[in-house]
Amino acid sequence: MDVLHAAPFAVAILCTVSHNLVQLRRRRVDFDATDNALQRLKAVMHERREITPDDIAAIAKAVHQPEAAVYGVATYYGDLGMKKRGKTRVKVCKGTACFATCNDASVGWMEEALGVKLTDRGFIKIDDSMRTSVEGIYAIGDVAGPPMLAHKGEREGIVVAEVIAGKNEHKVNYGNIPNATYCHPEVASIGLTEQQCKEQKLDYKVGHYNFSANGRARTSGETEGFVKIIRDTKYGEILGAHIIGAHATEIIHELAVARENEFTVEEIELAIHAHPTLSEAIAEAVLDSMGRALNA
Repeated sequence: MDVLHAAPFAVAILCTVSHNLVQLRRRRVDFDATDNALQRLKAVMHERREITPDDIAAIAKAVHQPEAAVYGVATYYGDLGMKKRGKTRVKVCKGTACFATCNDASVGWMEEALGVKLTDRGFIKIDDSMRTSVEGIYAIGDVAGPPMLAHKGEREGIVVAEVIAGKNEHKVNYGNIPNATYCHPEVASIGLTEQQCKEQKLDYKVGHYNFSANGRARTSGETEGFVKIIRDTKYGEILGAHIIGAHATEIIHELAVARENEFTVEEIELAIHAHPTLSEAIAEAVLDSMGRALNA
């Protein structure tokens, strides 16, 4: 096994095992093994030394995982390639430095052992590249703060991988993360609520469309719910959108793409929506927001 450079790959080892180490230590399960692993990780980060095969073996023993699993870390979407670090070639994987599964106990350990700063609310403090206050340590997911959604943590993981790989990362747009509630009927939303628009004193208009008037919803017997679009009055920017109804968590993504690319309601209306589809409800709500409803 090649010797790995301490930063940033040490972070990948840390994130993979920290939760399990803390839980094992709290339950006094194999205390010597977990303490040995924790001390090794602290030495790697504080002394900036290399991770050795002995470190890998100690960590694997503490978390009851094969060495290959600790060495490989988590590869979410395939390799980003190999980075040259002196004489060592370090495998950089998407998902590296993922803290999304850590709990409060793990976060506390990170602060105590490594000096990672926390926010006033107890989350790990990060910048827009997911870097923490300690060089070489990144945090993503729930421990990095709300919204506590899997897809938010996943995007943050991609940003971290791009940063580590030396690529020009696309920053996370926290104002454009879809919310999805898997109930019946489903509920999905993105952007601002009408109340938030009022609090920010924005000049806006609202468009509605009920699924009871949608052909696909009527033929499938799923007529509950509606689409609500909130747009800026002057420029037609989509400030927010809310959907209640069948497959709401699927069709919300048309609006996520539109907002990410700063499409206006006029541009959404110009896109031809297949008939009969539930997505037509978005086009109808957009038209309603412009005072041009067709099939209300």
